[in-house]
Amino acid sequence: MCHDAATASNFAVKQTQAANSVVLPRPPLHFVAAPISDRKILQISNLITVLALIASPLWVTQLFFSSDHGALTDFILVPVIVLVNLGMVLWVTSRDRALRQFMIMGLVLKIAAAGAFLWVVYGWYGGAADVSYYYAHGVQYAQMFREGSFTLPEGALGTTMTSVITALFMAVLGDSLAPSALAFAMLAYWGQYLMYRSFCIAYPRSHRMLAALLIFGLPSLQFWSASLGKDVLCLFFIAVTLYGLALVHHRLAPSAYILAGVGFVGVALIRPHVAALIAISAVVPYVASRSRTGISGFALRLASIPLVLAGTYYLYSATKNFVEMSDLSQAEVVMERVGRSNEGQGSTFGSESSPLARMATAPFLPFRPFPWEVHNLLSGAACAEGLALLIFCWRKRRTLYRRLHEWRSDGFSGLLLIYVVAFSVVFSGAMTNFGLLARERCMMLPAFLMLFLSHAPAFKRTDPRLRSLSFARMS
Repeated sequence: MCHDAATASNFAVKQTQAANSVVLPRPPLHFVAAPISDRKILQISNLITVLALIASPLWVTQLFFSSDHGALTDFILVPVIVLVNLGMVLWVTSRDRALRQFMIMGLVLKIAAAGAFLWVVYGWYGGAADVSYYYAHGVQYAQMFREGSFTLPEGALGTTMTSVITALFMAVLGDSLAPSALAFAMLAYWGQYLMYRSFCIAYPRSHRMLAALLIFGLPSLQFWSASLGKDVLCLFFIAVTLYGLALVHHRLAPSAYILAGVGFVGVALIRPHVAALIAISAVVPYVASRSRTGISGFALRLASIPLVLAGTYYLYSATKNFVEMSDLSQAEVVMERVGRSNEGQGSTFGSESSPLARMATAPFLPFRPFPWEVHNLLSGAACAEGLALLIFCWRKRRTLYRRLHEWRSDGFSGLLLIYVVAFSVVFSGAMTNFGLLARERCMMLPAFLMLFLSHAPAFKRTDPRLRSLSFARMS
């Protein structure tokens, strides 16, 4: 009996050795069997795309016929814009079929959101929205550009600059609303793509499929950046900035600094106070970072600090002028003034509270409005998304703890953390309207999501070749 047991044991050992000696065939890079969770994510992406296409008669109709600012050329220009962007998607995902699926989902959702947004503005609110202002002034400036006049008002920042950029689109696409609105929406779409690329560079071993699903599929990111407005431009330029800064933290290259600089300038032209937040968020981790050691790292930081601080001071000065604040002691007065101007019928909250009291609610900025604060359909949709996001963040809280612990050794995570905290505090103190809050926090949500997604998933496979294949390149 002992001999039989020994024989069986030796046979099992030989079988194990034989199994380990088998050379596994190397399958094509993008056709590896994904973990179950990834399959589910892909199925969710497919389902969202199919549902959006089934509803296409509704949003296509609204895209063309919601407003009275249409033309026959819309039926040519709109398909051309869609096809051009689809071609760009196929090009950037030529080596990554998984990402292609998410980007096509995002493209369909963005076009649908553009139609839905125009319906809300003109079918629900009767044109009483910022889109109408930018469109009207864009038409005026576009006519000036066609006549060869490029004279702009003094201090062409913020609203005026947004109208000017709208005019540049209209000078090419014509005075009809739908093509320019869709072109703006595509600008935000490629901003979301750059956000995803930034995430892949900064956190190369994290759950990229889940990141792609959220960045391209989160309803508020799609809807509130789907038409003419500052939010589209800010989202795009913030994405360019973060992409450049992710490259800076990954490798020191002139092109990375140029990209970050272009993004800073773009944000500063639209919303100088947001550019100042980004600049300050970039300075603190860069100075406090433990990742760059040695004489060369110390010399580089020492040489860069004066330049970065000078840029931060310049943006801070622009912020004071933008919000008419001459001294930091006036911050509460300014927030109170902005809060009163944001009050709107049916969407007002916290107007009776002081700015400091509203600032205390900053940790809940990504999740509001809560169910007891819902007053209409749009706020109800925002509430549903906020609750889902709250559950997701709670389940991923350990990832945030890790980012808090490692922020000095990981400069990009430190940048995201400081930006999210500063943005939440400032905008919680100033905002008293849920519509504006849901719209403007899109400038912060991608950075917020990155903090909770930046965790490498656990793999059950132990073979190193299978583990490397599971991290198939999706950037």
